[in-house]
Amino acid sequence: MKKYIIISFIVLACSLTQGQETIAKFKYEDAEKAFVAGNYQACIDNLDEAEKLLGKTAPNILHLKIMAQDQIKNGISKRTTEKVDLGSLYDRMNSLKKDCEHYLASYDIAGLEEKYRDVYNIYERIKELPESKAEFMEAHQRAEEKEQGEIIAMLMKAVKAQGGMAALERVKTVHMTGETSRFGKSTLYVDEKYMVPGMKREILSYKKGGKQPVVKIIVKGKEAFFEEGKKGRSPLYDPLALSSSAMFRELDLIAGIPKGELEFGSTHAPDGSPGIIVSARVPNGHLKEMRQYDASSGLLQKVALNFFRTGEVEPVRLMVFSYSDYREVDGVKIPFQINIGSKHGQTEKAETRRYSKVLINQGVVLSDFD
Repeated sequence: MKKYIIISFIVLACSLTQGQETIAKFKYEDAEKAFVAGNYQACIDNLDEAEKLLGKTAPNILHLKIMAQDQIKNGISKRTTEKVDLGSLYDRMNSLKKDCEHYLASYDIAGLEEKYRDVYNIYERIKELPESKAEFMEAHQRAEEKEQGEIIAMLMKAVKAQGGMAALERVKTVHMTGETSRFGKSTLYVDEKYMVPGMKREILSYKKGGKQPVVKIIVKGKEAFFEEGKKGRSPLYDPLALSSSAMFRELDLIAGIPKGELEFGSTHAPDGSPGIIVSARVPNGHLKEMRQYDASSGLLQKVALNFFRTGEVEPVRLMVFSYSDYREVDGVKIPFQINIGSKHGQTEKAETRRYSKVLINQGVVLSDFD
């Protein structure tokens, strides 16, 4: 009788183990799907459950977990629209480092060389992680202070290149007229007016000084309006339009750094040109602005504006402005040509604006923005 009982227990145990292994396999498959979909935390949660069911980890499970952890770590460390929780970032990086060490020590197996290289590359990036959370936070603070100093120096160089702080602060209005061509075809006349603080009026028309504009855009602070033909005025809910109303953006950025109103980061273009990344919260999402400067002169070369909806990782709107043909007007350098590229969904547009006349502190009145 005892013999039959023992055999029954063995059969039951084998059945349970086999069932757990099957469920663990399902969990791993769910984790793979979550990873492909970009749901990295869900991927990790499924892998944790698979490990519990098996009572151990495995090469495929640990490799996928490491890849998902790395994606989450990158997402936290690159977040520029809110203050990063450094303690949480350190905990994740420390866990990732330990998992990498485990994998590299345990799974140097023939046939897994590619996955081994994946883990090795990640480990090489984080192996110098400080031993304690306090050391990590101190090092992060020092790096942040150094980067902020570099950003301020970059902005000040740009201001000096445009004519200097005093010259730019004297500018209260700017009136720019010229022509714009879209995709190298249709030509429209452009009439732009700017007034401190944060007001812009832009008119595109078929005739020079035309009374019936094709498009009219007015920006007043945090409000924007749009008119097309004879359709009348309607609100323009476009954070990219709002962000383009400043005449000399560098002055606003320098003033905003000590106030902590914006998040800053430094960057470099592929050609080595220095630049900064500015991020700010806007209704329904956040705006990332990348400004690139000429390494020699300090003049602004390019601005890329990206609008992200809350919770999305890909921008829904993109505009790129390239500045050239700088000329001096009343002691201030102004770009007389701007190439503009934009993308909204699957729609892409391109235009080139060439200005023939720029007036500073004349030709603009408050009623222009009514």
